[in-house]
Amino acid sequence: MRIEITPEHALARDADQAIADLLQAAFGTEAGFGGRSFHKQRHHLRIMAWAGPGLIGHVALHLRAIGMGAEILTIAGVAEVATHPDHQGRGIGSALMKQAIAQARDTVAEAMVLFGHPGLYAPLGFKAQSNPVTHIAFDSGRPAGVVTDTIESLMVLPLGSRHWDGRAAIDLLGPLF
Repeated sequence: MRIEITPEHALARDADQAIADLLQAAFGTEAGFGGRSFHKQRHHLRIMAWAGPGLIGHVALHLRAIGMGAEILTIAGVAEVATHPDHQGRGIGSALMKQAIAQARDTVAEAMVLFGHPGLYAPLGFKAQSNPVTHIAFDSGRPAGVVTDTIESLMVLPLGSRHWDGRAAIDLLGPLF
């Protein structure tokens, strides 16, 4: 397995298509990727696992300023964590997430944020949070309004000395990632 880290602006068309194909294989058509290598917005960084010429795993990082109560906080959002179904259960996702954490620690991000299953991410240090989250909702790839709700899959990994306030209202200042 070979891991590559590629900034979005340097993502080649064939790698972009390989990511789209991987997301289709991992999540199916009902996940709403629409043949794209991203769900709602393009990301800043792609971390990809290759076996020979085939893409077998992927994680995207999205640097973003968000509101946490009255403060602005820079986070690294984690998105599109996927392992090809033929390669699941081999530690590929964990290896990619460890690389993503290392990459995020080298940025200005004060926390990593993702929406996922606690059983998968708690072993990596992520903690479930119950903050109310304001974000732009999407329907069929198009903005459908601003909503505020508690998203049970919200998980956070602090990267620095800044404390995550689990009671503060979170404004993603855009869509989920």
